Amino acid sequence: MKNLFITLLAIFAVLYKSNGQTKLSGQLSNYKSDYKLTLRLSNATVKLDSTIGVSSDGKFAVDLQNVVQEPSFAILSLSDKDKSSLLFLNLYIAPDYSLQLTGNIKDGDPDETKKSIVIAGKGKHLSQLYLTPLGKRDTINWLKKDIKTYVDYLNNMAWVNYDKRVDSLLKEDSSDPSIKEWRSIFKLNKEYSKLHDFIANYCYNNTIPSEKSQIYLKDLGFPDLWNQLNQDENLKSSAYRSFVEQIFLLEDEGLIKYPGAVYQKINATPLSRQLLVKELFTGKVRDYVLEYEIRVGILNTHQLAQVDSLQTFISWITNGAYRDKLQKLVARRKAIISEIKPGNKISKVIKLKNTITNDTLTLEDLKGKMVFLESWASWCGPCKEEIPHLKKLVEHYKDNPNIAFISVAAFDDKEKQVKNRLKIIKDQNMNWTQLEDIDNNFTAYFKIHGIPHNVILDKKGVIVDNDCIRPSNPGIIAYIDKLLSQK
Repeated sequence: MKNLFITLLAIFAVLYKSNGQTKLSGQLSNYKSDYKLTLRLSNATVKLDSTIGVSSDGKFAVDLQNVVQEPSFAILSLSDKDKSSLLFLNLYIAPDYSLQLTGNIKDGDPDETKKSIVIAGKGKHLSQLYLTPLGKRDTINWLKKDIKTYVDYLNNMAWVNYDKRVDSLLKEDSSDPSIKEWRSIFKLNKEYSKLHDFIANYCYNNTIPSEKSQIYLKDLGFPDLWNQLNQDENLKSSAYRSFVEQIFLLEDEGLIKYPGAVYQKINATPLSRQLLVKELFTGKVRDYVLEYEIRVGILNTHQLAQVDSLQTFISWITNGAYRDKLQKLVARRKAIISEIKPGNKISKVIKLKNTITNDTLTLEDLKGKMVFLESWASWCGPCKEEIPHLKKLVEHYKDNPNIAFISVAAFDDKEKQVKNRLKIIKDQNMNWTQLEDIDNNFTAYFKIHGIPHNVILDKKGVIVDNDCIRPSNPGIIAYIDKLLSQK
């Protein structure tokens, strides 16, 4: 954390003539060395996700001259060592903007931190959009209304304050050459935010199937959804990019439908997400979604074979910058996975703390029997759903001296989180070994980015599986029995 750095991922041809320097700088009071400040910036051609170097007095500066060649949406986020959010700030940056940000970090209170933020400098107007509430909180529970009323609400009421604020901010600097482009971007953001709200919020919470919801898409301005999604111009909208990134999840939940011809192909031969992207999207949109799916797949796998499989799809992308970035990611991920692949011994001392006794131990101390380690947290919904299934596993193998089950609490050491975790352990009668990940040693070593996550070690402390199937998987007992039968 102390050796923070900036990596600019790509330099693109100039689309807007720049006469000055595009940059983001500022100072955050009460900044600590184990905090992490991250800038995520995206537009139709650039994807930047970088850690920002911050001095001991909280000062930082980012040169964006060669990155921001068109109006771009950015997120500046601050987190502590446990990845708890301390600040989440929307920023709007265009060529020649020079934003200066100051604020006072209130540890454990992101709302108060955000209230302290002041944005100055050239281009400051738009980045002030969400610093203050857009209006009074609506006391009506619109999600309980019928579907037609909710659509009318989205079209006529939900965005009134947003429209007024955007119009006011855009008028503050009428000399800004990016104003026309910003108006187009905000219009698209509004359209796709409404679409996302309707499908992922209203339809999901009211269990409305796609057969019914698609009837109302025309009223929301989407009479021909898939043709409209395939417009390259949409990529300048952050709301659009977010929507297409979730497109497969929405279909999995039954909230949207693919074109009929795609289902015919799926019924004939099951298609991977990458193949689905090829069927559903065209042009620059295809490149964008395909890059996203490949990147997420690579980051979430702990299997070298899966990385190799995903790498084969990179050649489908026409955007050279995307391809180069993915190839570098493949190389980094392979190096990471090679360190923790099955058959390797643990190469570092990984300290853990017993939640009940407060005793400290290491993975080395667990040798002597096979160990099933499940990472979890008190705030993690999917983790808590696994508890009954893990209890059944513990009960099933209670008389087997060759295996132990251990829960490892990860990103879960805040005072309130510890109290919640102890309550869950008691209420759920989690009577197997309960450990805590000290300073994120365990999750860092096994490159765990999402929980629950399961690791199996053999009796000699050798890695057997660095990403085991969950206790809820119907095949878990057969899998463990197979491992136990091997010498």
